[in-house]
Amino acid sequence: MPERNWQNWDKGETAKAIDLYWVNSAFEKDWRKRLVSDIKGEFGKRIPLLEVGCGSGLIYEEMIKLHVVTAKSYVGGDVSHKMVDMASSRYPDAKFIYLDIFKLPFPEKSQPHTICIQVLQHLPHYAQALTELIRITSGKLLISSWFTQEPDDNIIFEDTVWDVPFYNNRYSLSKFLAFMYENFNTEIEKLSITKYIEPIYFISLKLSQARRLNG
Repeated sequence: MPERNWQNWDKGETAKAIDLYWVNSAFEKDWRKRLVSDIKGEFGKRIPLLEVGCGSGLIYEEMIKLHVVTAKSYVGGDVSHKMVDMASSRYPDAKFIYLDIFKLPFPEKSQPHTICIQVLQHLPHYAQALTELIRITSGKLLISSWFTQEPDDNIIFEDTVWDVPFYNNRYSLSKFLAFMYENFNTEIEKLSITKYIEPIYFISLKLSQARRLNG
């Protein structure tokens, strides 16, 4: 994988510090519970599920509690080796793998259901990642990211409390939807949008199992 100066999860103790925040933050705990309750409502129980951008496995933990997935029906992947190591150590019965969202290691339409939670806003742009997520998914795809109602993307690459810079973008929702319909119109059977907690939106896609016709 090429070196990326914006992908700093594994720099020093960054992954450990972020995980500690996720574990101890009351806001993050409540967010995960509400998130997984909504995932259950969207997908049901004991489903086969790929999580792209699984972090240290804390969303998986909540999904196990609510019986959304089982250890055997779930695969979690992340670009951070340290996050994957933490997740694997915490939940040894589940499968966690290293992956790159720009080149996902799965055949076309091989994943019945996929979630990608709070990942896209940390990328320079979403086009290639979204293309890959849609390429591999045959059923439902749930994306959570930061959006704005403004006509243009707000691209922010900044230093953070973790002492390393990250992208913390807010994408134009109208441009995002236009990109999807322009590039994947034949594959999208149904699309729904839910405003969650500002600036977080959920975008739920039901995808056709047919092979892509436009690329």
